[in-house]
This record gives sequence, structure tokens and C-alpha cells, in this order.
Amino acid sequence: DEASNVFSGIVDHVGIIKEITGTPAGVRLWIDSRFEGLELGESVAVDGCCLTVESHQTGTFQVALSSETLEKTFASQYQKGSRVNLERALKLSDRIGGHLVSGHIDETAHVKLREEKNEFLRLVFGGLSKNNTSYLVKKGSIAVNGVSLTVNEVNSDEFEVMLIPHTLERTNLAHLKEHDRVNVRVVDVLPAMPA
Repeated sequence: DEASNVFSGIVDHVGIIKEITGTPAGVRLWIDSRFEGLELGESVAVDGCCLTVESHQTGTFQVALSSETLEKTFASQYQKGSRVNLERALKLSDRIGGHLVSGHIDETAHVKLREEKNEFLRLVFGGLSKNNTSYLVKKGSIAVNGVSLTVNEVNSDEFEVMLIPHTLERTNLAHLKEHDRVNVRVVDVLPAMPA
């Protein structure tokens, strides 16, 4: 829904959806979070989708999702109690620990395989269009539910990632099961800087 905000793909924390209200144009969500000092109009990535803070109180904030956002993401599957990855938009002075992510979702994918390997988690995602997999490269970056990850393998309509313990502790990716849907941002190209 936003045009010019950038995120790093390093999730701040997992929030919980407290309330979902239908509107004529989409839905509104109240999300419990640990953010302090949110401002009206501020952008927050919710599972990688850039949304605008419409209202806030201590420990919670409200965002609106349009019908287009509901169609392009898996947000229509949210329920009260759903866990969502949260990240505030970057400031120019912030460190970038992941990669630059615009907060727009290319499409959704589904978990084809979930394999625990000691303290790590191997996930294979499928169902991407050929147009989007053509942008993926081994050891390149991808954002899944707003989390910056390294692509381990790429095949015709799928890709594989390996999650480290830190990512598993701080994001909602640890709770994914086979067939669950995720939001995917395949590639972000920064605009050319004026000379």
C-alpha cells in the first residue's frame, strides 16, 4: 500500500493480532506489539507487507488492509491470535543487517517441506511463478514474511532456505507447517541515485 518505505528484513519482534474488523474495502487489524513511540502515518511491515499505522495505544496499533492487499498476500487467513512479524521502516542512519526490502509482496508461496536439522530448520517453498523464480539465485536474498533470508537452492517453481536459531526465536517462521502460505518479496532494485 505504500510506495517509498524501505525495510531491512530484520524482524524486530512477533506481534499478535488482537482484533480483526471487516470494512467495505478490506479489513482493519489491531496488533499487540512491543513498539514504543509509534506515530500516526508511520509505516510498519506486517509479515513483510508495508502498512500504515492508523491508530495506536500503549502496546497495540491499528492498520487497514485493502482488498488488493488481501488478494496479494495471505492476510485473508489471519485470525485473532495469529502471530505476525513486525518491523518499522528504516531511517537513513540505521544499520542494514539483512537486505533492502520495499514492503511490497510479489506473491505467496506454500511450505512444501519442513525438515528440522538439529537446531536449524530447512524449509522448501513452492508455488512461485516462473517470472519470480527467474529472479532468484543461489546465495541471493529473498524476503519471506518480511524476513531477509539467503536462498540455498532454486528449482523451477520452488526455493529452499535454512533458518538459524536466532531467526527461529525472533520470527513466526518457526511455527510454519507444510502447506502453510507465506508472503514473498523476490527482488528489490533500488532506484538510480541522481548524478
